[in-house]
Amino acid sequence: MSPMSDKDDAKRESERPEARAGSGDPFAVAVASTRMPMLLTDVDGDDHAIVYVNDAFLKMTGYNRDEIMGRNCLFLAGEETSEEALRTLQAALTEGTDEVIEILSYRKDGTPFWSADFVGPVRDEDCKLTNSFMTLIDMTEKKNAETQLTEAN
Repeated sequence: MSPMSDKDDAKRESERPEARAGSGDPFAVAVASTRMPMLLTDVDGDDHAIVYVNDAFLKMTGYNRDEIMGRNCLFLAGEETSEEALRTLQAALTEGTDEVIEILSYRKDGTPFWSADFVGPVRDEDCKLTNSFMTLIDMTEKKNAETQLTEAN
């Protein structure tokens, strides 16, 4: 590895929310400690690799951090996941736009869950897209209640 890439890696590591949380950065502390599942993806390349997840995301999905880091953020999709929802999510990530998508995903153990995924761009001081940010709200109980209500009528 060249000295420049070592320097770049060190800079990237120092910018990670959990590293910043150790410095007392209130935003980083909030992201790391919130009950709301959150993740950051890289925008370089087409795979939108996950570069950060908080503990709430790990709890929601059943994965550990090592199993998630570097994977495409769409890896929770499964057999019943809507292709349209995946296309909408992919477009928001690629184009750096804000989007809210209700999507069926799957935990590590195969259990399906519905979530409302809020996607947004992260830009640097020059407005260059650097990352995408996603937070998820578990909608499973709401969706199940809607299904039961529909079936009852």
